[in-house]
Amino acid sequence: MEIVSLYLTISYKQTELIQLTFSGAVNENPNEKAAPASPSLSTIETVTEKPTVELLPEAASQAKEPLPELPYSLRTRKRAIAISWSLLLLDACFLPVGLFYILKFGAKLDDTRNLGITNSVFGFFSLFQFLFRLWRLLLKSPRYRPVGTTSRFALDFYQIQFFFGFIVISVIISIGTAVDPPLLRLLAMPPTALLIQCGPQLVISCYAVRKGWRAPFRMSSTEKGEKVTVALLTIIEDIVAVEGGGGLEYRAALKKRYEVSEKFREMLWVLSLIWGVAAVLTAGVTCAVVFTIQKDAAYGFGWTFPFLWAAGMAVWTIKFVQKRLKEEEESWEGTTAAATNE
Repeated sequence: MEIVSLYLTISYKQTELIQLTFSGAVNENPNEKAAPASPSLSTIETVTEKPTVELLPEAASQAKEPLPELPYSLRTRKRAIAISWSLLLLDACFLPVGLFYILKFGAKLDDTRNLGITNSVFGFFSLFQFLFRLWRLLLKSPRYRPVGTTSRFALDFYQIQFFFGFIVISVIISIGTAVDPPLLRLLAMPPTALLIQCGPQLVISCYAVRKGWRAPFRMSSTEKGEKVTVALLTIIEDIVAVEGGGGLEYRAALKKRYEVSEKFREMLWVLSLIWGVAAVLTAGVTCAVVFTIQKDAAYGFGWTFPFLWAAGMAVWTIKFVQKRLKEEEESWEGTTAAATNE
């Protein structure tokens, strides 16, 4: 349970914060025109048939069209998001850390019995979240699956990443609890292991985009042979489409927005690079501190510091995205006006 809880909290909730800015900042003015209807199945098929590498040069010719909207808003979901955040953070961060110290210094339990109790009372909510996500992807209807997939068992890239993370953290937990007393410093490392898993992928994806690499296999709605996109785009697509309920329509709309808007692509590239580098640096700092300070303090530091880092990054990301989306809209309108005058 601890493994599932940790993975979903770091991966899912950090990216949900970023997506909040994409959905909420596009139409800040409540009097503005509502987003257009979601793409039809024919639109989805068109996106699938034209790889990214073919559509990017056509962005200028599409300047007369309105900036493609993302058919998803979190304004009506604020209460649900707050409840979900509270439950997940309680379940995967505050409860395990708080209970560990209460049982250690209050009940005076040794680490073996302490962790046996702590690891058994949390993680159920996160496990439900993961199984619910998997169930949606395996539905007979392709509503939540990536654009262009035909198999009912075509999981998105986020789901596959979870399994790799699950294996890595399972090894850490197994080794840490196999001895008596448990290896507290090692057991403080699961959040850091996930930063090490995700950070380099974000950075490498930025390099791959600049070099024009093609996808060696399907990555959610990016088909094999298409030019790769930044990893952050895939994360946002998968989270909002499945957990957020945006579905296939959102995947198609996000893909189109990425293809036609240079400002949008550049914003995601910068975000991927900064989050990736920051994740690697944070992992290095966490490792250095955990294996230096007293072991009881190291356990709490290893479990809480990545969450504090993510919160700070999220605050910066919200402001950054709001500014960049405004610049994107102004640039698009200026291009449209110039094209109209011609």
